[in-house]
Amino acid sequence: EGIWRIGSCVSATIESADVRLADGTVQNVSDIEETITNWKPDLVGVSVLTPTVGPAKRLSTLAKTTGAVVVWGNDHASQNAVDTLGGRGFVDVVIRGDSAAKPFATLAKVLLGEDQMENVDSACWRVHGGIRATPMVDSWLADTQVPDTKLISDLDVYARNFNRHDMYRRWHDHYVIPAVTNFARGCHWAATRCIYCDIVDLNLRRMGPHRVWEWIDLLRRNYGVNLIYEVCDNFTSFGIPDHEILERHGIKAAKHPAYLDRLLAARPPHLEDVEWFVYGRADDFVRHPDLARRLKQLGVVRVNIGLDHADDRMLNRALRKGNGLGAETNRRAIELLAEARIQGYFSIVVGG
Repeated sequence: EGIWRIGSCVSATIESADVRLADGTVQNVSDIEETITNWKPDLVGVSVLTPTVGPAKRLSTLAKTTGAVVVWGNDHASQNAVDTLGGRGFVDVVIRGDSAAKPFATLAKVLLGEDQMENVDSACWRVHGGIRATPMVDSWLADTQVPDTKLISDLDVYARNFNRHDMYRRWHDHYVIPAVTNFARGCHWAATRCIYCDIVDLNLRRMGPHRVWEWIDLLRRNYGVNLIYEVCDNFTSFGIPDHEILERHGIKAAKHPAYLDRLLAARPPHLEDVEWFVYGRADDFVRHPDLARRLKQLGVVRVNIGLDHADDRMLNRALRKGNGLGAETNRRAIELLAEARIQGYFSIVVGG
């Protein structure tokens, strides 16, 4: 969804742009290399996580030989922007943060002579004698461009991967056509984040409920999507009313329904059968016992929770410092999910 969002923004910003997407999760690096070699793009963006630095370097080096301007983004590049530009001649620009769509589209206009680098938000680039940077700016999710369906002809390759029996097929009684989305971002524990969390920006942000269902309706009509894989950092944050989160930080606020409840209220009847796979926190379920029921009402069939450990000393002192989580909280969250008939998809930290 990330590269699709970026590509859609470029298409909407520059009508004449020839935009193509390459996804390393379903394409071989050699196939992407062939596309770069034959097509010779002017601008190449590469999403870089720590495990993918090797392929990113390989593709970027090739792109430079064809004359492209190379841009790196995503978490690894964001947190190592200066080092990346200082030690890697095959990277020209780094876009920091988790909102690369507008900056990338603006950069494309710069290459056309229609804008200036100083207007590319959240960017770092080389200048004579050093590196320049523009302030990090997060674009409003409400302003996100609806996906350009011309950029992806079908989602079947993703569906085939998802429905492999060694992946998720064994947990469904029907063929699943998933779509990865990012309708919301952040975590309500941003002020006391988990000590190993390296997400750049955990401030709570969300797309308007009606806009969300507009996206899902488009995905259903064009691709037959029946499961939303929402990759929000902590979707269960949005099952908590805003005023409760603010009051925890000493800010008085008028009562307002939780984002989850606003999504439910805005859902069109013909999309009630869409399923969801989301990320959450164990303590959110325990502090708000009706949360699992409300997620089930939305259509959530699976929740990914980082249980992290079974030892209270590790949970309270090391991994979740200051947030008061413990093994009993994990156990109760698992019970609440089971009672709501929602699958739990749990992860733990090995060692320590």
